[in-house]
Amino acid sequence: MRLVRRARKVSEKRTTLVRTLEGLPPEALTWRVEEGSWSLLDIVEHLVLAEQDVLIDLDGLAALPARRRTLRNRVGYWLVVGILRFRVPVQVPSEGMKPEGGRTLRELGATWALQHDRLIAFLESLKPGEERAAIFRHPVTGPMSVSDAIRMLEVHVDRHLGQAERALEAWAAATRE
Repeated sequence: MRLVRRARKVSEKRTTLVRTLEGLPPEALTWRVEEGSWSLLDIVEHLVLAEQDVLIDLDGLAALPARRRTLRNRVGYWLVVGILRFRVPVQVPSEGMKPEGGRTLRELGATWALQHDRLIAFLESLKPGEERAAIFRHPVTGPMSVSDAIRMLEVHVDRHLGQAERALEAWAAATRE
């Protein structure tokens, strides 16, 4: 199934990021480019929390009825995807997605891996046509189909992978000075 392949590619990116960060000294994980910016650990925590917020109860999702999507939901979805894709700076859309600190990279990586394993198992259990059911909910766009949720997951992870790469480059430059 196409969605499973896409989710597996996102999982590969997740694994690569975590493994890259595991090779860094601890101070690199909490270093900030500037006051108020996110550290590498904050970026990972945000990705974990955002997925938990949107993909909250995979076990119960299949039993949920599809939600009605309005034109506003559909337009809002594409607006958020565009914002993510083109790196438009915005506030985190939900308090539950804000990094709080206090968790290690190992804890976050394990949680994230489990979430992705559960997501892939959920996608593998879908019957033909169920990928169009609007059973996920985003705090800004509202109801999303399974297919749309996977697309947003891809774009969201890519956005923050770029952020992590820029933070790594800035840290390397700062430590050379």
